[in-house]
Amino acid sequence: MATVNETKWLAKYQQLKDYVEQHHQLPDKKKVENRGLLNWWKYNKKLAKLDKLSEEKLRMLQELSDSRIIKSDKKALFCKYYVHSVKRLSYICIYFRLFYVNYLTINICLL
Repeated sequence: MATVNETKWLAKYQQLKDYVEQHHQLPDKKKVENRGLLNWWKYNKKLAKLDKLSEEKLRMLQELSDSRIIKSDKKALFCKYYVHSVKRLSYICIYFRLFYVNYLTINICLL
């Protein structure tokens, strides 16, 4: 039988898991409505560093961490696409004015 604290922990875990599945990232610290979930995540990471969490909870938190997309991964994917697009455009845009080149580059970034 689970204790009250374990039940609360599992409820918070499920809330955070649902959030990560929907948004593919942790909650934004600047938005008040989900700040409690982010604080719960940070507190549990701190407990993990102090070796105060059970193996099961550590495994669950690691799975949650692995399921999100880290911002640097997003930036890397965007930069790779952007650089490829600009290289492709550079051959096309040699004959156009600078204004038109900037216009095409902006439109590609919005895709």
